[in-house]
Amino acid sequence: MRLVSYAELMALPEGTIYQSYEPHNLGDPMIFGGPLKNDAGEIIDYVEASFLPSAMTADYFGDSADADALRGKFGATASDLVILYPSNFGRNGLFEKAGTFLVWDQADRQRLAEWLIDPTKCEAEQNDDPHAMIVVPV
Repeated sequence: MRLVSYAELMALPEGTIYQSYEPHNLGDPMIFGGPLKNDAGEIIDYVEASFLPSAMTADYFGDSADADALRGKFGATASDLVILYPSNFGRNGLFEKAGTFLVWDQADRQRLAEWLIDPTKCEAEQNDDPHAMIVVPV
């Protein structure tokens, strides 16, 4: 993991996993979708999606032929509970060109994937402490 500035985040490839960072506070894990630029080529915003799934009923998509086709693609009816992953895809919308972000590098994502696949691996890495620790250089 590493801390990066807004400008550094904008230069990273689409698909980068990151979290907003303020001292002692992390935002939810997000998937970077790339910067959005105006006609002059200036970055005005960026696209992101939540790495965490969200839950809703399938009627959220409305009552139209397109919504019915989407539900049909996944075998859902309007009253079914659906889990969207990734979720909340869209513009960041805050238009802030500052901030610090914690970026998950390949090794960090691999470690998390291993913990999700085998939670006992995470537990084993904790030793006698109730936490596993990843050190981030500042």
